[in-house]
Amino acid sequence: MTAHTSSQYNGVEGGDAMADPTTPWITRAARALLIVPAAHYRVLDASFQAEMYELFHTRTGSRVGHMLCTPVVMFGLMLALGHAPGDGWRWALPVALSAVVTAWGFRVDRLAGAVMVPLLAAVMLAARAVGASVPSPAAMGAAIAVGGALLQTMSHGFEDVPPPISGLAGWMPMRAWLAKVPVWFVAAWGALTVGLFTWLELWASPRVWPLQVLHLLMRAGYRPELRAALTARVDDIFAHPERAWREPQTADALAR
Repeated sequence: MTAHTSSQYNGVEGGDAMADPTTPWITRAARALLIVPAAHYRVLDASFQAEMYELFHTRTGSRVGHMLCTPVVMFGLMLALGHAPGDGWRWALPVALSAVVTAWGFRVDRLAGAVMVPLLAAVMLAARAVGASVPSPAAMGAAIAVGGALLQTMSHGFEDVPPPISGLAGWMPMRAWLAKVPVWFVAAWGALTVGLFTWLELWASPRVWPLQVLHLLMRAGYRPELRAALTARVDDIFAHPERAWREPQTADALAR
């Protein structure tokens, strides 16, 4: 996938639902806080999740940040879950998490799912080994997971600002947005980064990891038809952000 420069964005003032008085207030509020609310509950919609991953991770800094932080988050979750109260959970919860993520990986793509098996096994075994040699492994795991999610959230700073936060129908370069909005608004979004967005990244990390694997596989030449379909979809959204883009459009390309 190619990164998009600011010249590729359509900045139509007031084009988003935030500025449309006919849009229900609850919808406007949800989009202001969650950008794409459906991305957080349509978690089994593989085509939709693939589109949203490619759309919101176009810059190298954001992609690298996620690819480094997501395994850290998963390690923290494995460490915390593996030392939950009660001896019976030492293996059961990490294995259950691994099984769910692996199943999701196969739903995204067969090869991506197969790659997830050794990755998850390595993270689970590493968490098991570390947990046996440190005090308070559950608390340490929780801190690692939340810290990794915070850094992962901050890596979105490499991306342009999406609607409706941009105040436009489309995306706005971060520098232009910072120059436009008042300081209190920036501070408020900094607080939301810690208070809300970090937890959304924590929730997203297990389902994002297979999408990252698929992205790397496509960059290596795997499934060029899917890469072309996703690239075309992202390009169309950036060129015409006033259209409805919060619904999946590449189901046929993702299915095999």
